Amino acid sequence: MLEDQIGLRCDEAYLEDSAIRFLKDCFKAKRCTCEPYKFIFVDLADPTINMKRFMTTVQGICKDHNCEIAVFGCSQFEARSKPACLAAGARFLKKPVALAVLKQALTEN
Repeated sequence: MLEDQIGLRCDEAYLEDSAIRFLKDCFKAKRCTCEPYKFIFVDLADPTINMKRFMTTVQGICKDHNCEIAVFGCSQFEARSKPACLAAGARFLKKPVALAVLKQALTEN
């Protein structure tokens, strides 16, 4: 949806450490002039991600590089997932995410 209907380039990571590696790599000196990530979407049902630890790491990287990245936790189980997501410092999107809701969330950040 992000690429096809909104026009954002996306990378996909399947493990917490892969996502952190992608994030760190986007700040390394390189030939391209790509901007750092603006958004990170996390599937809260993914058992390989500890949301609190992930957010602490992302916030540390952002502080080191003087940037802000909006992190969205996504789950179909709002009552169970939303409180922990917000407590970790991420925004919450209920799955399935409607295109209009996604567009609004992206423009607010």
